[in-house]
Amino acid sequence: MKKDPLSIGLNFLAIALCLNLMTYDILKDSLYISCFLGIAGIAFMEWGVRDTDPVKHDYFSTSSLVMFGYSILGFIVLGLVGYVGVNLSIIDTLSIADKVQYGIAISINEESFFRGAFLEYLLANTGWEGGSIIVSSLFFTGYHLWVTRFDLGLLAFIFIAGLILGKIYCATRMLWPSTLTHILHNVRKVL
Repeated sequence: MKKDPLSIGLNFLAIALCLNLMTYDILKDSLYISCFLGIAGIAFMEWGVRDTDPVKHDYFSTSSLVMFGYSILGFIVLGLVGYVGVNLSIIDTLSIADKVQYGIAISINEESFFRGAFLEYLLANTGWEGGSIIVSSLFFTGYHLWVTRFDLGLLAFIFIAGLILGKIYCATRMLWPSTLTHILHNVRKVL
C-alpha cells in the first residue's frame, strides 16, 4: 500500500464531521462506530503498513486520472444496482447539508477501515487478491447487518459493493478512488 497523506487527511475530516453530527441523538450510535472505524483506519495506515512507494504522490498525474476513472466506473456500477446500505428514514430529519456530511463522513471512515486497514492486512498476509476482497466484503456486509435490519436484498447489494470497492482499491493500491466512489454513491442516495 502506498501511504497516502490525502486519505489520512480525509479521515481526520470525516471524524470531525461525525463529531459535528453527534448533536442528533438518533445518529449517535452509527457515528460512534464510524469514528472508531476512522481512528482504526488512520492508526493502521500510519503505523501498521510499510510504505511500498516512498516516492512523492502526484495527485494530478495521468495515473491519477485513471484512478478517477475507476471511481466513476464504480459509481456507475453501484448506481445501476440502486441500493444504499443505510436506513434512509433515520436521516430524513436532517438538513441537506447534514445529509451530505453524513454521507461523506461515513463513507470515508468505512473505506479507511475496510479497504485501507482490513483489506490491506489480508493482502499483505495472504497475497491472494480475490480471497482477500471476498473476505473483506463479507466483513463489510456483516458490519451493515444492524443498519439493514437483515434485509437480504440490501445485504446482497452491500456485498457486491464491497467487491467493487475492494477491486478498485486493489487495482489502484490507493484509498481515495474507492473512497470517492463510496462518497458519490452514498451522497446521491441520501439526497
